[in-house]
Amino acid sequence: MNPMRAFTGLALLAALFAGGCSTTPKEPEPVWAETQVTAGSDGLLWKVILLSLRKLDFPEGAEMDRSQMKVISGWKIELSPWKGRGTRKQAEVTCTPIGPGRWALAARIKTQINNALARTLDYSYAEWEWVPDNDSEARVLLGHVRAFLGPELEVEDQALDPAEEYKRKTGGR
Repeated sequence: MNPMRAFTGLALLAALFAGGCSTTPKEPEPVWAETQVTAGSDGLLWKVILLSLRKLDFPEGAEMDRSQMKVISGWKIELSPWKGRGTRKQAEVTCTPIGPGRWALAARIKTQINNALARTLDYSYAEWEWVPDNDSEARVLLGHVRAFLGPELEVEDQALDPAEEYKRKTGGR
């Protein structure tokens, strides 16, 4: 048997097995929190989203595309001395125009936990493992955006007579 041919066959077999099994856990299905907001302009909305991310301690990060109105923050790392308690989180926010001055926002918080047994306070030794998205923190992020934009007011088209409105509310007294 030709040694080169045997080596080539073993290399091919090893490549097939290596490609078939992966030890890296996959990212879980995304869980999005959604809301709709009114903003004076896309520039104002963009600044409010970035401010909200900073307020929640998410670093500026991976992707910030204003033309697509999409932000992916850097990883917010919170280490802990206990296994499975340290986390790192990454926020992702997308905006879609739905009308003049109206936007649909969607946010998700990707979360990983540190399962290292030793040196749990040193992130260079961390063993990050995916956990389901943190939808409650995504709702908090969207709540910050809504709070910074202020309340949405609906104004009636008809002009009101103050005297008639007073009579209506007080029963004509």
